Amino acid sequence: DGTPQATVAVRLIGINDLHGRLDDTGYEEDGVPIGGAAHLAAWVQRLRAEAPGHSLLLNAGDAIGAAPPISSLLRHESTIRVLDAMGVDASSLGNHEFDRGFRETIRILLGDEAAKQAKGPTLPTAKAEGEQGIESPWTGSRHPWLAANVVYRDSGKPVFPPYHVVEKDGVKIAIVGAVTGDLLNVTVARGISNLKALDPAEAINAYIPELQAQGIRAVVVVIHEGGRAAEDSDGISGEIVDIVERLDPEVDAVVSGHTHKRYAAQVDGRWVVQSGHHGAGLGVIDMVIDRATGDVVESAGHTVVADKREVEPDPAIQQMVDGFAAMVAPLVERQVSKLPGPVTREYAPGGMETAMGTLVAEAQRWKAGAQIGIMNAGGLRSNLSEGGLVTWGELFNVQPFGNRVLLLEMKGRDIRQALEQMFIGREDSPDYLQLAGMRVTVDMSRPAGRRIVKIELDDGTPFRPNGTYSVAVNDFLGSGGEDYTAFLKGHRVDDMGADIDALAEYLAAGHPVPTGPIGRYTVVGGEAPQPRR
Repeated sequence: DGTPQATVAVRLIGINDLHGRLDDTGYEEDGVPIGGAAHLAAWVQRLRAEAPGHSLLLNAGDAIGAAPPISSLLRHESTIRVLDAMGVDASSLGNHEFDRGFRETIRILLGDEAAKQAKGPTLPTAKAEGEQGIESPWTGSRHPWLAANVVYRDSGKPVFPPYHVVEKDGVKIAIVGAVTGDLLNVTVARGISNLKALDPAEAINAYIPELQAQGIRAVVVVIHEGGRAAEDSDGISGEIVDIVERLDPEVDAVVSGHTHKRYAAQVDGRWVVQSGHHGAGLGVIDMVIDRATGDVVESAGHTVVADKREVEPDPAIQQMVDGFAAMVAPLVERQVSKLPGPVTREYAPGGMETAMGTLVAEAQRWKAGAQIGIMNAGGLRSNLSEGGLVTWGELFNVQPFGNRVLLLEMKGRDIRQALEQMFIGREDSPDYLQLAGMRVTVDMSRPAGRRIVKIELDDGTPFRPNGTYSVAVNDFLGSGGEDYTAFLKGHRVDDMGADIDALAEYLAAGHPVPTGPIGRYTVVGGEAPQPRR
């Protein structure tokens, strides 16, 4: 009869933490084949077609950064264009969008012209052989990127739009974006020293009156912060719970990210979803909005595993991905060395050392000519699991950040402090420093901050608190990343170049490769807690 329905149905489809995984990764999850942007796009289309009304595709950050060559070597322009082609309606910033510093973030997301006008720091980057953009001039993303809580340090003004308003069948919906409040600790801080990350809940709530003044009552948050499924209930735990519980009651739904988990749960009466990572799934929230009031009156959430067996890859996205893969193939497929066996990030039970960590720390120590090498385990993003011939592309997947190797001079007491910082504030997510040139004994029965009981150097030199030692670290650790503030006390001697070059050159030179723990740590007085992978 042409009479408008009293309600409007809107489906939110959430993705997060894609990290530039555009091509078919060959991943499996519990025997289910997953991964690849073309299959993810097909799932988005399927979920849109199933929706009883309208849909919004929302990306909760970390679409780029810590990404394979198909994204990183193409300056992440490839990933941005794929997201545009998939029909993303809005994205929140994630911490990895800032990996290469403020001005490069502006360039990637807003384009070359915006970057020329941007005033702020950038990070040095060694342009890799084969690195290239896909468009010139680059015009940036075609959909909005949102961050209500990222502001300029001097003015307090937001760097990106805090929210984006869309209209579906006459009903307005506000999408408010935010990033983890821990932004400066999980990013190379000097690259964004002109920025501040405010408390996400407070920043989001500050815009609610402005939205209400526009007559908007349906509010969705897309945030790069997350949690994990609770072990003893249907709920979730983690930082996202505290944030959601403090959000204004006007917020109706939350699409989250950052922790690489998959969940759909209600917190304080609101559905919160996260899709996993690397295109392995999707989060869905179905909302019913009262046309007269604009309020969300009903909602339900669930998650989807992006099973490749159930959809055909989207042909347009697949063509894009194939083209990008061909652009980087000459470098990616170049053979570097032959490995004696698998080299992985797996810890021995109760241990603190991985073969991959030892290898990378040793490569950086060798490159810098240092006595000691120290590597953060979180900076290692892949395994070399097959052994045998290894390509440059496989090495890049291990260290995809484009970090620099720094040579520092550090006092022994400051090195010890850095080691003690492994146990402070990390009870739920330990991420042990990986070592070269030294051996450390840890007593887990002692209180955090007093667990390092012995340090020995490989060359037999006594380790002294007042001694000065040469240390190779990446620039993330060197800038105090992950709250390893002890490295800020080191004196920077030299920049030794890109971390990927150090690893490739070390292997090409035929140096020894560990395929298991070699005794860098000895744990006494119990077992070291194991990180969640």
